[in-house]
Amino acid sequence: MNRIYVYSSTGNSLALAEGMARRLGDCELVNMARCLERNEEASFETVGLVFPVHAFGLPAVVRRFFDHLSVDGGSWVYLLLDSAGMPLGAPALAAKILAGRGVTVRAGFHVAMAGNYPPLYNPPSGEKRQALAERGEGALDAIAES
Repeated sequence: MNRIYVYSSTGNSLALAEGMARRLGDCELVNMARCLERNEEASFETVGLVFPVHAFGLPAVVRRFFDHLSVDGGSWVYLLLDSAGMPLGAPALAAKILAGRGVTVRAGFHVAMAGNYPPLYNPPSGEKRQALAERGEGALDAIAES
């Protein structure tokens, strides 16, 4: 069985997590925000951590979730981040925090999604949005294969 923990503020990360779950099969999605008041012990074939990049870093909810997460050493742990641009240091920061909790991240992936942070720009529409969605689907195929 596979498990994907997801935090999504506007829906982009949730769409990626759902796409990965379909591709992996036998997969359960768990909302990180609902796991902040308890310790979460994961022992699955794969453990995915899916979340957006916020200001080139990790969302506060994700950081708090990491404080409650422990993962069996036999699980293949991966990160799947999304943003409108580059993730910069977010994957390395997540891996470092998790390593401090004894969790080894085996792979990190990034998918460019439609930007939707209103103070900076409006979300793309039409052909540009469709092209981003298609590119994201193609990226998920390659990530699931990995």
